[in-house]
Amino acid sequence: MVEDIYMHKSKTKEGREKMRAIALKLGLRPPSRKGIKLSAIVIEKLKKYWSGRPRGPYSEERKRKISLAHLGKHRSEEHRRKIGLALLGNKYSLGRKMSDEERKMRSLAAPRGEKSYSWKGGITPINAKIRASLKYRLWREEIFKRDNYTCVWCKDNKGGNLNADHIKPFSWFPKLRFSFDNGQTLCETCHDWKTKMDLKVFRGKAVPLNIIYA
Repeated sequence: MVEDIYMHKSKTKEGREKMRAIALKLGLRPPSRKGIKLSAIVIEKLKKYWSGRPRGPYSEERKRKISLAHLGKHRSEEHRRKIGLALLGNKYSLGRKMSDEERKMRSLAAPRGEKSYSWKGGITPINAKIRASLKYRLWREEIFKRDNYTCVWCKDNKGGNLNADHIKPFSWFPKLRFSFDNGQTLCETCHDWKTKMDLKVFRGKAVPLNIIYA
């Protein structure tokens, strides 16, 4: 069945897309092309295509131009679907999980600020930048580990239901944002209640409670 679908050589783009869509629907992957030699005609076409074209490593100026060209661009659903179809059968892109160390290293190496492809002129609020930073994510993970991934108030330990809360609020105490002593694990229900109480306390509508700021 796989050979019947993928050995069908359509001359049109629509035909090739149709074959890929059928294979995807049936849960099939295209056969590996590893070891298949290119014909002399294809090799000549590739040589002609790349003749005179700049190839990596790119200069800093070219990298900057590429970055500027991609600013603010977002892939459409159709584009993402085509990328997914193109990656079918790619053993390096399917089911691969990065280790925590590799994920952290990639995050550190990723371009940030003006060098990022998603840079839009510095419109992100400072609080959002801090919460999206690696330092903040590491602080959050350490709080969860210390509290054994359990709400310190109601003992809820459901995955995906926990928040790393700042005992003294994030906005009003900037110097304590990365202090481990100022962090605690709360479930969503307890965290929502505490956030509402924080606002009342700092607006003078309620007195501080020991359970919140102890």
